[in-house]
Amino acid sequence: MPAHNQTPVFIQRPQPVSTLTEAGFSSAMVSFDSTVYQPGDEHGLAVVLPQSLGRAVAKRQAEFIAGRYCAMQALKIAGLPVQQPVINPDRSPQWPAGVYGSISHSKGVAIAAVSQQYYIGLDLEARMSDKTAANVASRILTQDEQQRFGTGNAVEPDLLTQIFSLKESFYKAAYPQIQRFFGFEAVSVQRLDGEAGLVGFRLEQDLSPALRQGRVLQGQLCKLPGQQWLSWVALPL
Repeated sequence: MPAHNQTPVFIQRPQPVSTLTEAGFSSAMVSFDSTVYQPGDEHGLAVVLPQSLGRAVAKRQAEFIAGRYCAMQALKIAGLPVQQPVINPDRSPQWPAGVYGSISHSKGVAIAAVSQQYYIGLDLEARMSDKTAANVASRILTQDEQQRFGTGNAVEPDLLTQIFSLKESFYKAAYPQIQRFFGFEAVSVQRLDGEAGLVGFRLEQDLSPALRQGRVLQGQLCKLPGQQWLSWVALPL
């Protein structure tokens, strides 16, 4: 079993995400390699692997461990009690009272961020392939978005990846106050500037007293190495 002050070889030391820090959130990001993960490595990170993942493949275990490690590091950076978010019955992470956070991982990268002032949702997505984009565009985009951005083979995969990530981030930010599932059609992206990292979107459904149809909100985007997009949405408490 690795010592608690020794970082296992499958994962790198965490770093804050500068764009999230600038936005006022405490965050941590790590790179990890699930192919060199060994059972028990989680002990060196003070992470407990839940029984439900005891028989999962190494890739899934490594993703979970990396995400929870980031979550604990983000709490530490924020000066909050450091505890591993357990899994709620709805599969969402359970944060300390008064804390709101989000975890995401993709292609060997994990990120977490926390806040006491906002609901926050973040999502990390690798660029879709041309084939995947053509197959899923009509399920992700509203009719309005299809007219604006294209659909099927006409939609640019990098753009679709950004829109998909933004909608995932909004779902994670909104879920704690809504407590129910809603689909991609609930949100329509009106404008997207990947270079500036800004996304304007409109709610197409009433989701809660604070999230009414027609409300216009803003999310943010950041491109990471390896053709990955990080998006996040912050909603007032």
